[in-house]
Amino acid sequence: MDDSILTYDELRDLSGYRTSPRICEWLRANKIPHLTNGRGRPLVSRLVIRTALGETQLPQAARAERSINFNKLNEARQKNNGTAQKN
Repeated sequence: MDDSILTYDELRDLSGYRTSPRICEWLRANKIPHLTNGRGRPLVSRLVIRTALGETQLPQAARAERSINFNKLNEARQKNNGTAQKN
């Protein structure tokens, strides 16, 4: 699995619980967004955990993923304006 997702063992250590239902309960109680896989095991992003722990400095890769491509936005706006003016 991708290293941007915490391993099950890491979630067990972090929560202090051993079973998936208890780990999910702990995540909900701490308002930590998560998904569950087909086996009911929680899936949590490392970035989500870092944010929940109060880390404000995002890693460079996370900042890059969240950046807005203004060139594409402007191209789309110009394309839509050109279409609107023709009608």
